[in-house]
Amino acid sequence: MVPVRTLAIAFAVLAVSAAAALADDKPVKIPLKEVWALNMPETRDIRQLDAVRNDPALLESLRRALKPKLDAKQASMGFVVLGEGNDALRTAHEVLVGGDKPRVRLPAGQKITAVFFSYESPFYVHLDEVIRKECAIRITYRFVPHETKETTEQIALIPLGELAAGKYSVRVELNAMDKKYAEQGFSTPSKADALRIVCRAFHFIVVDN
Repeated sequence: MVPVRTLAIAFAVLAVSAAAALADDKPVKIPLKEVWALNMPETRDIRQLDAVRNDPALLESLRRALKPKLDAKQASMGFVVLGEGNDALRTAHEVLVGGDKPRVRLPAGQKITAVFFSYESPFYVHLDEVIRKECAIRITYRFVPHETKETTEQIALIPLGELAAGKYSVRVELNAMDKKYAEQGFSTPSKADALRIVCRAFHFIVVDN
């Protein structure tokens, strides 16, 4: 017969394990205030990164690389890079400007950043939220019309932190435009146009060293 004390300890351990599992399943929201971005509300201004302050041409060449591809039916996929902040921006530059292929396999135990971007258009592209639940990451955004005839492009560096080994999927989803703009006569771009303007969903794998 198993002693009562032993049973109590076993049940306590199971309860802690179950609580930890539930905690792991809980969605994690990445605050926009931790995102480095260009012209996006509630985010950190990417122009304040040392990499840009010391070399403004770095950001300018990135913006030129985001001119619309007139013959493309879809935008390029988003991607991830190692590091955060300055390091993430430099590596994103190597991909978007230098033409390097983004990594799809990254090591566990190192900080990872998701690179979200949009090509030049008559709309601002603003992040709404970024949610991670286990190996699924969802990035939602909305279009905001310009009140002038200017065009803009956007880029955002979204810190994902250190991730456990696994295969991750990143979805990119469009939210409806604010009602106030609809009342002013603006309309959300079609899905076909959105696919040409905003980076697409992607996958990556984190592996143990």
